[in-house]
Amino acid sequence: NAELKPGLVARLDLGSTEEDREREILTFYKKTGIDWASPFSVILTGDAAIGDGVKRHFLSIVMEKIQFGFNLDFGPIHFQSPD
Repeated sequence: NAELKPGLVARLDLGSTEEDREREILTFYKKTGIDWASPFSVILTGDAAIGDGVKRHFLSIVMEKIQFGFNLDFGPIHFQSPD
């Protein structure tokens, strides 16, 4: 039944900074109401490539970020000690 669902499309601008690309990846992941079983496609802005190779490239970028970390600066993180 997943093939009949609306497609899931990720967009990544290859001309943007690494930080902006990381934000795009996280924004895509954090969208609410996503059915992850939907057909998946990727659009790489700034690149003429299409097809399964684009999906593999996008997923390899995501896996690299998960494995080695994101370079985003989230600002100071404040922890509250439990009382």
